[in-house]
Amino acid sequence: MRPWQKGFQSLLANPDGTGLSGKAVSEIIQDISGKYWIATEDGGTNIWDRQRSKITNLKHDASRNSLSVNNVHALLQDGDGIVWMGTFLCGLNRYDPEKDEFAIYKNVDSRSVGSNMVFSLHRDTDSNLWVGTPNGLCIFDSIQNAYIQYKPAQLGNRFVYDILPGKDNSLWICSFNDH
Repeated sequence: MRPWQKGFQSLLANPDGTGLSGKAVSEIIQDISGKYWIATEDGGTNIWDRQRSKITNLKHDASRNSLSVNNVHALLQDGDGIVWMGTFLCGLNRYDPEKDEFAIYKNVDSRSVGSNMVFSLHRDTDSNLWVGTPNGLCIFDSIQNAYIQYKPAQLGNRFVYDILPGKDNSLWICSFNDH
């Protein structure tokens, strides 16, 4: 049977924990174990284990180590199993599913992520983390433990919506510039 002949399975928003935690889905990825991560703009991130028909919600909770905000726009799982989540207004979140721990990276100085609004993420073949923001594109330098603005003379402060891999380790950048 061809994929388009199988029909659809729906996951709907349901505040009781049996469905998605938000109504506005912004991104979906599948992790290395086969689970689906579903980012929403109003309910955090959902992890759907299709095999077990179980949904786990990752939401902001000020009383504990958690997601920085429930408005998530970008998802990426790196080769170490870490899931990165780009948020609207509250920076970049690094989530370790094995430890259930978050680390939050915010724009606080010239060595930090380029904006607290992160709309796109990409990990290249050299394991570099690329971050697209309304203030341009930055790359994480793990040696200096800093985010570096990438080619500001060419890109300027263009809003980077998406980052896609090209041939020979090149990148395609989807941007917006109102000039």
